[in-house]
Amino acid sequence: MLNQAREKTANTSLPIEWLLQDCTQLSLGVTTPFMYMTGNSFQHFLTNESQNQLLHSVYKHLETNGVFIFNTRFPVLKELAEVDESERTYTDKRNRKIREKNVETYHPLTQILHCTSHREILDGTKKGTIEQDSISLRYVFPLEMERLLTQNGFTILETYSSWEKDPLSASSSEMIYVCEKR
Repeated sequence: MLNQAREKTANTSLPIEWLLQDCTQLSLGVTTPFMYMTGNSFQHFLTNESQNQLLHSVYKHLETNGVFIFNTRFPVLKELAEVDESERTYTDKRNRKIREKNVETYHPLTQILHCTSHREILDGTKKGTIEQDSISLRYVFPLEMERLLTQNGFTILETYSSWEKDPLSASSSEMIYVCEKR
């Protein structure tokens, strides 16, 4: 991803320094009035400890009254409660026919959704080859997020259900937090 970012900005006059670091242990050497994290990245922090480390790291790099904005998926219990299995066949970018099977399983005690995908190549020289990947995502409930942010030195300025600033509701699929370092 960093290589793609470098390529996209190579012909600009923007003074961008691209760094590869663990965001729970950021060491940027600067503070800033604004930080953001998109793509529901917050869900990749699977433990209380890693969530606290992330928020501490962001806090350390924000100026006083600095703003941190991020999004995460809203935990819709009806969707999480059922094991979700799906299968589809499609043609990929390399014009190969693929059968994909997906399984999602939610564990309520850890609040983690485990997603696994199996892809079988159905034609060509790699026919029968199976590729597999998986991802685990943690869901955080609104009151839990409020406590988490408050305990890590943030005040929540706004909470939305979309980047269009729609209000958060029980039918939301996303939560967007606008926080200020106290």
